[in-house]
Amino acid sequence: MQPVGDMVSLRSISRLREHSGSRTFAAMIPRLKSDRVPRRLTFKVTIICLLLTLLPVRAHAGPGDEALPTDHWANDVIYELYAAGVWGDWPVGTRPWFRGDIARRLKEIAQREKSYTPSIHPEHEWLLATLRSEFDDLLNPREHTGELDLRTGGDLFGLSRSESGREGIIRGRTRAYAGTGTGLWWVFVRGDIDSRGDDDPTFFGRRWQDHLTGTIDLGLISWRRNAYSVTAGREAIAWGSGAHDLLLVNDQSPPYDLIRFSYHHKNFDFSYFLTGLDSDFRHPDDTTYVGVADIKRYFAGHRLEIRPTKGLEIGLTEVVVWGGPGRQLEAFYLNPFLPYYWEQLNAGVDDNPLWSVDVSYLVPNGPMLYGEFLIDDFQIDFVSEPHQVGWMLGTNWARPMGVSGSFFTFDWSHIEPGVFGQNRPYNRYLNHRVGMGSVMGPDADRLFVRLRQHVSAPMSLTIQGEQIRKGEREIATPQNSTLVRNEFPSGIVETRTSGSLTLMYRPDAHLEFTLGGGYRSTTNVGHIDGTRLEGAFIQFSLRVSGWRTRSF
Repeated sequence: MQPVGDMVSLRSISRLREHSGSRTFAAMIPRLKSDRVPRRLTFKVTIICLLLTLLPVRAHAGPGDEALPTDHWANDVIYELYAAGVWGDWPVGTRPWFRGDIARRLKEIAQREKSYTPSIHPEHEWLLATLRSEFDDLLNPREHTGELDLRTGGDLFGLSRSESGREGIIRGRTRAYAGTGTGLWWVFVRGDIDSRGDDDPTFFGRRWQDHLTGTIDLGLISWRRNAYSVTAGREAIAWGSGAHDLLLVNDQSPPYDLIRFSYHHKNFDFSYFLTGLDSDFRHPDDTTYVGVADIKRYFAGHRLEIRPTKGLEIGLTEVVVWGGPGRQLEAFYLNPFLPYYWEQLNAGVDDNPLWSVDVSYLVPNGPMLYGEFLIDDFQIDFVSEPHQVGWMLGTNWARPMGVSGSFFTFDWSHIEPGVFGQNRPYNRYLNHRVGMGSVMGPDADRLFVRLRQHVSAPMSLTIQGEQIRKGEREIATPQNSTLVRNEFPSGIVETRTSGSLTLMYRPDAHLEFTLGGGYRSTTNVGHIDGTRLEGAFIQFSLRVSGWRTRSF
């Protein structure tokens, strides 16, 4: 578990605090109309989704198929089961996943357990039990009296942290959600009230009073039939095979008001999205575009995840940020099947395309190996300037060296100084001034290690250590000259080292309690030579949730 208040911000609360992979649920209020994908386009896609629901389908047989938010704790549990070889073939690098698919996989595993020997290890059966309690409405559907389902629920979350040398935190949050639909389409809305929402660096909104905030972070309509799905609305996406961080498309960013579609096959998955970005791209040193009107920004991406053989998954991702004075939606970026880099090169425009390749391989009866390679500002001549790259290598290992109940994670990440930036300020890889890739940003590397020990059915103990070296360059740092390979990390390097021990109690999907503590040290704080901040911390959190599904 990541220490709360890590470094000079509270990102650890939102991103790495909750061992389950969940973020702080403070997110974004609706954006300005000028920052969105044009309303006319969104409206058309929404109408198409509604018309598709009128197509002939099989009789309604259960609750609507809802996308599982990327910050839901079940994502982390499924990831561990996959890495342990229990979950089977799965698009592990393309999220969000669908609740219906998860429920079907749980049923398949239950059937396998009846015939397979030896049986599933106890710790994995414990994890499966928590998932069954979360997806009970799909596994054991109640009697349906109609064809429209309504799912409502919410949770209460509280956190307290005390740390030497820093201000303590008491935080409370209440979240509510509602969804309705049929087996073919689903509408979902989620919002929360947070006593410290503006402490989250991904927060976009307005404080009501003191630190109190209210946000709507999910609101969408999705249509799904067989292998096809279409979504229009606000949601977060995460593409990549990493255990706790992703280099290119990460859900650390404020959620997008997007249009997205996907196709699923047993051997591959294909996904595409399009969204508008905000106009807050300027750095204090940017003077050229200050006061320029009509600067719009857009973001599109497509991903192919293939499974050529059992245990091997390869993800190919390309995204592009474009915009500027007078720029509009470009037809070649609206085509999901065209390579963005070649199109912008042939069109003679200077946009910001990025590529990544991520690979994971589940060694039979062994560890899961994974990696991601990112390239920004690819130079087709291989001469004009060096490529800006990043990479991550890691492993997940269930029961390493035969240790019962354990799950080990290790990874090493490296992102060079020019990654995510661009010479044109509006093409930077930012959404409301938050990076859309790795939580580290550019000009950084990291060593991460975590050992989770499942002590009993409801209880686990996690030991975690991390060291991050961060140079002075940021995504918003102006790039006015040709990039060269200099010292890495650049300038005065801020080094952050932390270690923690956390006890978690989660008997089912409705209750989660954590108690933890640790120590951390930061040198050259804020890239000021010789400064140092260190101290111990202790924290605890409690989450209580509940929901109900009805048919009428």
